[in-house]
Amino acid sequence: MQNVWINNVPCNKNLIELSCFYENYIELKSYLFDIMKKTEVFNDVGIDKKILLKPNWVYNNVKESDKLCLTTHPNIILAVLEFILQLRPSSVIIGDSPIQSCNWDLLHSSGFIKKIIELQEINKISIKIVDFRNEKWEQKRTLQKNCRNKSDYILYDLFTDSLLEPLSVLNKTFRVGDYALEETIKNHNKGTHKYLIAREVIDADIIVNLPKLKTHQKAGITNGLKNYVGTIGDKACLAHYSSNLSQNGGDCFPGNNLIRKSAEYFKEISYKFKGKFFYYPLHYLSSAIWGLAPKSNYANLSGAWYGNDTVWRMVLDINKIMSFGTLNGEISSVPQRKLVTISDAIIAGQCDGPLNPKPHPMGMVSISKNDFLLDYIMANLMGFEGSKIPLLRSCVNTIDKSEVQVYLDGRRINLCDLNKYSIKALPPKGWVGKMEHT
Repeated sequence: MQNVWINNVPCNKNLIELSCFYENYIELKSYLFDIMKKTEVFNDVGIDKKILLKPNWVYNNVKESDKLCLTTHPNIILAVLEFILQLRPSSVIIGDSPIQSCNWDLLHSSGFIKKIIELQEINKISIKIVDFRNEKWEQKRTLQKNCRNKSDYILYDLFTDSLLEPLSVLNKTFRVGDYALEETIKNHNKGTHKYLIAREVIDADIIVNLPKLKTHQKAGITNGLKNYVGTIGDKACLAHYSSNLSQNGGDCFPGNNLIRKSAEYFKEISYKFKGKFFYYPLHYLSSAIWGLAPKSNYANLSGAWYGNDTVWRMVLDINKIMSFGTLNGEISSVPQRKLVTISDAIIAGQCDGPLNPKPHPMGMVSISKNDFLLDYIMANLMGFEGSKIPLLRSCVNTIDKSEVQVYLDGRRINLCDLNKYSIKALPPKGWVGKMEHT
């Protein structure tokens, strides 16, 4: 059976009360412990296992609302950690790979770090917090490369089995923001599709995925599936979109407008000078040119629109590695580790996620061992149609409804009834009218 458990929090679903629920650690912990015991997702977990907790730590808080909807709430992480420690693992690692310019130290409060140290001392179990990035951009001025050892990563090449290969055959040239195009092309071209994954991830016996449910400018939605992108060590391995400057076009933005192409051109040139003097002049020139282009919800640089046919393929490639990747960089035919996802949707993120979301009070936590199914259900509970989102479309056709059990507060519900319980969110600008329920 493929099970998904959705649980409402025991308070009113408004921002003030949900925010207070996050901060009431004793009540939150009791609520989560009760859910994890009832769902039994950890019942088959033996002692002495290496466990990785993978939160959503995409970027440090900038505005006041970020603490509610940008990242996985720290008290969610701590409560899940306390539950995991009862299983007597051999070690626990909490890790992520935020964007280059993220200030790692601002991701974690002193209280969070203090609690981690206390739990380690009480339980006599190693708990480490690890930054998976191999490259950082300090204060968007100083570029630091090779922040970790080569031995800290495992390189995978999916070759022609990559979902990006059909686009490569069409001579698409892949891009990822803030990286020189040559670096991404080296990782993704015909017959070659490389991903550099943090060794701690692959070395884990169990990965407990702790995403923050949000909308996403490029993928439509980010939750369980998309959160695994944060296991990457080299962001140049991530194909976010294909260039409209290429001979056969791309999915950077719709149409073939020359002004937009010029803006894209100067933006791509600027990436070559990241950390150097010419980066900002070229970046600002790109923005100025873009301002002259015709305005449209769907015309956004870097593939931030519903027509992005690249990013979902990259996400599913990485999910394959999460399940089947071996320590020697190969893809096995059998799962190599257990995957469990606990989604933080107490206050989700809407509008222009993942980096600039607005709070969306949902008052829910969901749990499953099937990220496709979980994301499909949570998208529907946000008022979005899974079949309209490329990342979830492949899942829709593979769902065997006879094998699916969805529980809402312990009561079984039908997939077709999800709309009755949805709390409608606002989509990203580039997806308006293209992903909502009709």
